[in-house]
Amino acid sequence: MEQDLEQVVKKEVFLNLLKMLIFKQYMLERILEEKKPIIDALLKAAKNNNIPAIREILDRTLGRPEQMIDLTTGGKKIGVEIKNIDLSKMDYKELLNVLNKLPDNKK
Repeated sequence: MEQDLEQVVKKEVFLNLLKMLIFKQYMLERILEEKKPIIDALLKAAKNNNIPAIREILDRTLGRPEQMIDLTTGGKKIGVEIKNIDLSKMDYKELLNVLNKLPDNKK
């Protein structure tokens, strides 16, 4: 029973991560299509001393300090294993295809 629950939790974590990757990939593709007006508006706001715009530019270009927070696993690996799939090289349509092929997928 406990192992079944663990498998369900691992599957849900994996599905949520996959959905997040699909969404991020889609947003990245859309932003790249419309990047010039978006970047121009952000730069204009930053030049007008808009602190959130300045912070956004700095955070996105220089990055924020890495923070380590572990509230669920006590430092142990979650254990989701994906074999022969490199999700980082897929566009959102390919990621959706992978998600749709998973059994009992809740969309």
